[in-house]
Amino acid sequence: MKSFFSKFIIPPRGDAYLALEISDRYLRGTFFSASGENINLSGVVEDILTESAVPADSPASLPSPKKIYSFINSLPIPRSAKVILLGGPSVAVTIPAWIKVTRSDWRREVDEGELENLISQAVWKFLNFYKPRALQTLNIGDTEILLARIRILGVRVNNHRVLNPIGFRAKTIEILVEETFINRDLYSAVSESLPPSVSLISTSAVGVSEALLLLRVSGFDRRFSALRLLPESVLVLKGDGHSRYHGNLTEPIIDCRLSLPWSRSRLLAEIGGALSVSRAVSDKLFSINIAGAASPRVLRFLKQVLDNGWRSLLNQLPRDLASDSTFLLSDYDLPDSFLRLERKKPLLVGDCQRLASDFGYILSVSADFAGPSLSAVASFIEHCLSGSDSDLNRLAERRAKWLIPSREENNS
Repeated sequence: MKSFFSKFIIPPRGDAYLALEISDRYLRGTFFSASGENINLSGVVEDILTESAVPADSPASLPSPKKIYSFINSLPIPRSAKVILLGGPSVAVTIPAWIKVTRSDWRREVDEGELENLISQAVWKFLNFYKPRALQTLNIGDTEILLARIRILGVRVNNHRVLNPIGFRAKTIEILVEETFINRDLYSAVSESLPPSVSLISTSAVGVSEALLLLRVSGFDRRFSALRLLPESVLVLKGDGHSRYHGNLTEPIIDCRLSLPWSRSRLLAEIGGALSVSRAVSDKLFSINIAGAASPRVLRFLKQVLDNGWRSLLNQLPRDLASDSTFLLSDYDLPDSFLRLERKKPLLVGDCQRLASDFGYILSVSADFAGPSLSAVASFIEHCLSGSDSDLNRLAERRAKWLIPSREENNS
C-alpha cells in the first residue's frame, strides 16, 4: 500500500545520487540510486578529521579546500550523478519558519501576480531577520555567507493549510519559508571539486531533513527533540509545529540547539579503560553486547560500563530534554538500555526503513553496503517532496535568483 505522501513526490527516473556531507569533524559520501519508489544504498566513503576526545571548548577547524578536493577526487562518482550537499553545523544553517504577509485588499481573491508579490515579501523579510542569526551561528562575516537554497514548505490561509492560496480571500497569508545559508568558501570548494558532468541539486544542514520528516509525518502537529548521533558529534535538535509568532515571524520549526563532540568512540574508550584492552577488542565487545552474544555476567558488566559512557552525553544535554518526546537518530547501533536511562520518557528510535516507508519508498541495501544512511535517505526524500510546492518554489527562487549561485557562475 502506498503512503499518502507518495502522490506528492516526483518519482525519480532511475538516477544515481551522491549525498556529500561536509563537517568540521568528518567528510562522508553516500552513494545510492533511486527509481520510482525504490531506493538502493550501494556504498559509503568516510574520512574522520578529528577524534571526539577534542574538548568541547576546542572546536575543530573546517576542512581546507585542498582537503575537500582530495576527498571528492577520491570518490567513484558516477557520470551525471545528482549531488545532495549536507553541511555540518559550522558549515551550513537551514532555517524553516512561518512568516505572515498582510494583503492590501483582503476582499479580493489572491491571483498569481499578487501571490508572487506576497512570496517576494516573505522571502526578503525572512532573509533580513534570519541572516544575522546564520552569520552568528557560522561565525563568519557578511561577505563570507551564501544563500544556497530557498524553499516554500507550506501555506496557510485563515489558519488552514492549502496547497496553493490562489482563489482564496484572507487578510493575511502565512508562508512556511526555508532558507539555507552556507559558508561561501566551502561551497565554492565543493562546487569546483565536483566533476562538470554532475549536478548539485540540493543544499541543506545535516539533521534538518531528518527532523523535518518527523514533523511532516504528524502533519506539522508535533513538538519533539531529537538527538542526531553523527560520526564524531551529536546534534541536539528541537522540532515544533506550533512555534509562536514574534511579530510577523515564528521561531524556527526545526532548530539545531547544540552540537557536542561525542560519539561511539567514547563508548569504546569506556570499555578499553575498564578492561585495559585495545580499541579493536573494545569494538568487538561492543558488537557482542549489542547482539547479546555473551554470558549474563559479561553482559551485565558491559551494560554498566556503557551506561556510564552514555551518561557522559546525557549530562551535557539541556534539562528540558528529559521531559520531551525525544527521537534517537543514530548512525550506529546502540544498546537498548540507553533508551530509558535516567529519563521520564523513553527515547524513540528514528528508523531509516520506517521513515522511507512513511513516505512511500522501499529501501534496499547492496550486499557490500555497511554504512549509515539516515542523512542520505532523509535529504533525498525532502528534495523529492519539494516537488509538491514546485510552483511556489520557482516564484521564491526567481525573486532571489541573484543571491543563489549556480555551478556555472561559481566556476566562472
